[in-house]
Amino acid sequence: AISIDATRTRCISIGRPGGMEQLRLVTLKKDICTIGYNVKHVSPAPYTPADGFELPEDCVVVKNLAFSVNYADCTIRWGLYESAKKFVGYPIVPGFDVAGTIERVPKNNNSNFKVGDRVFGCTLFGAYSSRVVIPTIQL
Repeated sequence: AISIDATRTRCISIGRPGGMEQLRLVTLKKDICTIGYNVKHVSPAPYTPADGFELPEDCVVVKNLAFSVNYADCTIRWGLYESAKKFVGYPIVPGFDVAGTIERVPKNNNSNFKVGDRVFGCTLFGAYSSRVVIPTIQL
């Protein structure tokens, strides 16, 4: 039997351009999430810092229950998606669309979101993940 630690983020990462063989299931260290390139004031994509991080007032952590797979994700894997190369590079966690629940809100939560709220939205890469940091304006 495989033991899965639900407290650790799991994601699909691409280490370099290529075929489907480049897709890797990665289990991240405790307290690390994926993050889109537009939240670089927290951390450069594709992951948050290992030593914990302060969640910005305009962001939440979404426990991702579903994501879409689109043609754009294939072009990222092939190395043909220009903004993926320009803003993130490799390794990259692809994906844009997410659906899940709010798992964490900032200390100074200025939004109407609270832990447990069901949400859907988009991120700028990082959706192929069980947890992702997303600006609330994108939900």
